Amino acid sequence: MKTPLKTDEKSNKNLDQDVECKSLLLGNGIEIVQNSGLCQYNTLPYYFGVGSETRGVETHIPDPYGIEAGNPPKGYDEKWVINVHAIDTRGVQDKIGCIECRCDLFNITKDSDGKPLSPSYHGGLTCCPDESQCLLKKGFKPQNRTLYLKYTVKWVTWEHYILPLRVYVLDVTDVVKNNTHNCLVEYDVLPCKYGGKCVDVRRTKLPMNKGGYVIYGVAHEHVGGTGSTLYGQVDYSNTKLHSGVMGLFYLLVADDLPHHKN
Repeated sequence: MKTPLKTDEKSNKNLDQDVECKSLLLGNGIEIVQNSGLCQYNTLPYYFGVGSETRGVETHIPDPYGIEAGNPPKGYDEKWVINVHAIDTRGVQDKIGCIECRCDLFNITKDSDGKPLSPSYHGGLTCCPDESQCLLKKGFKPQNRTLYLKYTVKWVTWEHYILPLRVYVLDVTDVVKNNTHNCLVEYDVLPCKYGGKCVDVRRTKLPMNKGGYVIYGVAHEHVGGTGSTLYGQVDYSNTKLHSGVMGLFYLLVADDLPHHKN
């Protein structure tokens, strides 16, 4: 997950009102610039975020489109932060359970605020915090391992012919009531009562205040996911319990096509 930060060492003032982007105040003069939605404030705010299912999939933005960056309001500096979630599965008792962050495997019973977890919360991001270890097989002693991350960011100077893109992250758990979004981010897939090839299907309909042309789209699912379609459903195999699964869709939307631009 990558998202831009705007920093102001002078004060904790909000971004100038003429800046259309949403922002989240972190304190110490740091604000996260959020995407165009659709989730509620401070939920899935990132500008770029995908999972391992995108290996071998094209992630470059096609010409002549671009995501504008590097033009912060007066008094601010722009920086980017990357958030990587890696789980060590060497020698674990239940590899899939570890990947799904099952609370019993990580021995987590309280949330980050110290409050007891709900008995119905089987697993998810809350149960695999930083420096946590999934349950190991008896006698297994993992060795320290150093990992490196390399990523390449390409950019060009903004020119008049470049068409700006809006970034959206859609969540299949989002239920809109009274024009208010409620993205849960994660949900559980309960096991099928009848066994065999069962599929858990989730659908949603999300209104957008502004339309446009979809230039790029990619789904994000977890273990057990069998497919996701932009017209509104996410499929998971429910032959067994899956915890902390996601049904997200990353979209880049343009106001104009090249031949439509005034």
